[in-house]
Amino acid sequence: LERQQQQQAADIDSQQRKQVRQELTLQIHEEKLALSNTTSMESRLDALEAEREHSKGKEVGFHVDFADHDDTVQLQHDGQPIKFNNIITNVGDHYNPSSGVFTAPYAGLYMFTLHAMGAEHHGGITTLVIVAAGNDKAATLQVQ
Repeated sequence: LERQQQQQAADIDSQQRKQVRQELTLQIHEEKLALSNTTSMESRLDALEAEREHSKGKEVGFHVDFADHDDTVQLQHDGQPIKFNNIITNVGDHYNPSSGVFTAPYAGLYMFTLHAMGAEHHGGITTLVIVAAGNDKAATLQVQ
């Protein structure tokens, strides 16, 4: 009887050891996975920081309008750029207030917002053209 009890105790001990090994193996696997995810996130963070560092000094943006919002802009010459006289911001100095021309320094997507109103005077046509890369088909508005 004593031998049988010892065998049962040994079997229970063996099962407990096996269960502990399985739990430790699972815990090790989870820690390796967590470490792998951390390493992956650190790599992504490093890549984003490098991209940000590479982009420093490449910020572009400008906001312009007319100093007196009640004035009507009269263009003296057809086809000439509108020269805004109130430069609110000009990040990167890519808008030239002397010429009225913005030069995009980098290939990419640029967004322009323009509020304009035209009126017919003496049967004339008001035309507004936005020129991109020498192509005046970027945007055209005509008011008759």
